[in-house]
Amino acid sequence: MSFHFLHPVRQPAQRVTYVTIACTGWFDEDDDSLVRGSHTAYEIECTVQGPDGGVLQFRDAHRRFREWRKLHRELYPKSKFPEPKAISHDEALKAKRAEALENWLQFAFAQAPRVDGSPPAALLRFVGMTEWPATGI
Repeated sequence: MSFHFLHPVRQPAQRVTYVTIACTGWFDEDDDSLVRGSHTAYEIECTVQGPDGGVLQFRDAHRRFREWRKLHRELYPKSKFPEPKAISHDEALKAKRAEALENWLQFAFAQAPRVDGSPPAALLRFVGMTEWPATGI
């Protein structure tokens, strides 16, 4: 599943045409600090394209569920995170959660207040960007 939205930036000649955001999957990482011995990380792909269809920036990142919850609290401190914590972590739950997390991230990008034509720094960092590509990086 991917999401597109128009997002003009400061320099109209090189403005961003659309952004594609997807939670493309998940994987388990060893984690000796946990009783079950691992945690699940969800993979994120974010592509920013210019008016000619060329890719201005592509980033991928992986984030633990608790990082998603932390970002939600930072952006929406008065609302409950839409996906609950779970005790069992089977493949069906991970697939359902990946879809819900993708939907949430797409909503966050679409609804986020813009600062100088770019999404909030917290969202950019979350998807692996350090800055918004206003000049066709």
